[in-house]
Amino acid sequence: MKNYIIGAHVSPRFVIIFMLIAAFAGNCYAQQLKFGDWECIEETDPTKDEKSKKIGTFAKDDLSSLWVSKSDLGGSTLQLTLKSKNIIDSEHMTYWVDRNRALTLSTAIRTCESYCLTEYVTRNGEIIKAMVKGYRMMFEYSIYPDITNKPIFSLLGFTRAYNWLMNEPKVKP
Repeated sequence: MKNYIIGAHVSPRFVIIFMLIAAFAGNCYAQQLKFGDWECIEETDPTKDEKSKKIGTFAKDDLSSLWVSKSDLGGSTLQLTLKSKNIIDSEHMTYWVDRNRALTLSTAIRTCESYCLTEYVTRNGEIIKAMVKGYRMMFEYSIYPDITNKPIFSLLGFTRAYNWLMNEPKVKP
């Protein structure tokens, strides 16, 4: 009985082309950068042909994330969104940066089918100034059933991510 060895020759060009397709296939509609613990995401809506930007970070509790984006209310307003994997029971959230417990957000709008709390803040307001100078940001809010969640978000890289978010692309004439 003879043993037969069957081999296949794969061209190096095929391997290179396959790797390039795999590397760039996910970048068709989104651009993603990372500064410290903050992710910068730029997406293109194919139906409207408009680009939108947002920056965000995730808490160590694996339940919460914090996102900052430009709002539809005007150029001087930002949308701050706290997301949770659990249903958010409260209609307000409290936050503080580092040890300054004086900062508070209240009466946030519940969005994302009760999985998000959204607040509109000014571009150069107290919260943004505190986030630029701070090291970590703590939130407190209630999730169903009557549990207080206190996620902590790192502000490492926030300043660079925020500058990326506010950078307006230059329009070529």
